[in-house]
Amino acid sequence: MEVPLNRVNLRTITCASALLVGAAGYSQIPDLLTAFDAGGRSLGLGSTLGASGSNTQSAITNPAGLGYSSQAQFNMTARNLTESETKISNSFVDPDYEVSGTSGKRVITHLGYIKPLGKNASLGLAYSVGGYIRDRKTGTNLTDGNLVYRNYNELLRAKTDFFAISYGKASGDFKQSFGAGVIMASHNTRNNQTYQLFNSNGTPDTGDDTQIPVTPLENSGTLFGLGAVVGLQFNPDANTSFGFSLRTPIELSGDAAVEDYYKRIPGKFSAGIARRMDSVRTEDDSLLVGAQMDYFFGGSSAGIIHRKNNQLALGVGAEYAFRYRGGTMPIRIGFRNVGKGGDGFSQTNHFTFGFGYAPDGSNYAIDLDFGSSDRGASDLSLSLTYRFK
Repeated sequence: MEVPLNRVNLRTITCASALLVGAAGYSQIPDLLTAFDAGGRSLGLGSTLGASGSNTQSAITNPAGLGYSSQAQFNMTARNLTESETKISNSFVDPDYEVSGTSGKRVITHLGYIKPLGKNASLGLAYSVGGYIRDRKTGTNLTDGNLVYRNYNELLRAKTDFFAISYGKASGDFKQSFGAGVIMASHNTRNNQTYQLFNSNGTPDTGDDTQIPVTPLENSGTLFGLGAVVGLQFNPDANTSFGFSLRTPIELSGDAAVEDYYKRIPGKFSAGIARRMDSVRTEDDSLLVGAQMDYFFGGSSAGIIHRKNNQLALGVGAEYAFRYRGGTMPIRIGFRNVGKGGDGFSQTNHFTFGFGYAPDGSNYAIDLDFGSSDRGASDLSLSLTYRFK
């Protein structure tokens, strides 16, 4: 059977259409490319402590929180990187798809250190995973006119890492704090795609077809960029904290093999509140409630991975802390909604919970937190904090 297009042109057209469907076909991937939570105590609270808290993650989420840290401390957090699997069928250009979430591998997602500088000021150094998606897409006998795609297999993986150095200083009465920092972003993309392409006037199973040579798609590389983060916190009393932070959009450049995938990391504006109530049931217990809004803006729609300007994430949570076996044990619960941030993605809902333990007179605290997504994946985070005397 005669091939209707010359092989060079058809190969070019196929590669271009594959890239396009690679974006459109991912329309059900849970969108954590910019709203990934690195884990820790905040995860169990529905991701509510980024703007209003004071910990090692403050170097990235709100450096004003560093001004309230009076002790040097180190934190290491490990959690899973959620993945998804997509099965596509029928049309290659406009496929039907079925997506299932998986927990993925477990890695270190945050390392942070706070060094007090005196006079209510501290320096923070931190590494955190800021965004992650990984989807394996498979299908066979996908039709596009007289073209048939068989044994289609594609992997799209994108991961953003943040490295920050930040400074925070509180006022003498500790009722307000200001912070600022510099963030370097490293964004890695990997996209592999293989399939067999046939030109057929009959059904794919009749053998009345001609295989067309195609070149597998293999793109991988890392882009880099610089941004800034500033923040404010207000404490009208010892038990209430309001926090506001702003991270600038980050332009990416570097490896030409992947520069067309993801051109700019969106900026982020966060606003949060946390309120602690002491002696709720006994003299030694407390209840913390919190809420936070994250608004992502300034994304680029020019890349293959499309980002828009109005992704919104909302979280609420509560933590009850009580005395247990010579220490303090907090139990927490929360909920987070992450809105869709671009074409080819979908919103997700996360129910979270967790607990921790801090022995009396010790320098360390342990937190174990979990999440359950409506996309079928589950999260697990283990965090260790050590405070230097």
